[in-house]
Amino acid sequence: MRSTIELFVSTILRRWYITLPLVVITGLLVMATPRDPGTYWGRTDVYFLPPSGVGPDRQNVLQDAATSITYFAAAVERKVVGHPISGRLASSDAGLYGTGLDRGYTVTLANKGSQWGTNFNKPVLIVEAVAPDPEGAAALLEEAVGRVYAAADEAQRRTGTGDAELITLERSPASIEISHVPGSRKRAQAALLALGLGASLGLTLGADWILRTLAVRRQRRRHEALDELSGSTA
Repeated sequence: MRSTIELFVSTILRRWYITLPLVVITGLLVMATPRDPGTYWGRTDVYFLPPSGVGPDRQNVLQDAATSITYFAAAVERKVVGHPISGRLASSDAGLYGTGLDRGYTVTLANKGSQWGTNFNKPVLIVEAVAPDPEGAAALLEEAVGRVYAAADEAQRRTGTGDAELITLERSPASIEISHVPGSRKRAQAALLALGLGASLGLTLGADWILRTLAVRRQRRRHEALDELSGSTA
């Protein structure tokens, strides 16, 4: 009994006149793949700092509890982006530009863990933005940072937190820095090549099945016609 690979190879050899043009077209498309212009990317880390002072008649439980401040930063993150604590990149080192997003921003709690486990031990929100142009990336980054500041201020003012007890925010770097991330033409070519070869194989197998089915039907009709002719002459 022949293996699946042997069946595929025999079909391709038998229907080479179908496979060959498809492979040639795929090759031409791969060579004509335009260079990816890349994207513009910026990042700012927003640090949540403990309150500068506490009044004698009231103790702020957040002042000496970094964990509580981290929880507060996570709450601000959810307020800004609206997803649960698990909806983050596997690591803070994984840049937004590598996700394939063309335009947008993310706000994520700093994760010192890996894809096998998370470790949210610092009250830091990582704000990233990408856009096809540097102006767009800068505007998105500034918008996201502004939303973080506004959400943190609103959450504390709503609970009646005094000025001396406020968790303050500090961004680093203080000024916006936008970088150009070049695109990968080879990656696009590899994806197109895999897609083209897969489509060529699928179309060849499909065409072979149709042609063989039609041949069987023609042969059956021929036999039926011969049987009918033999019966009429008997």
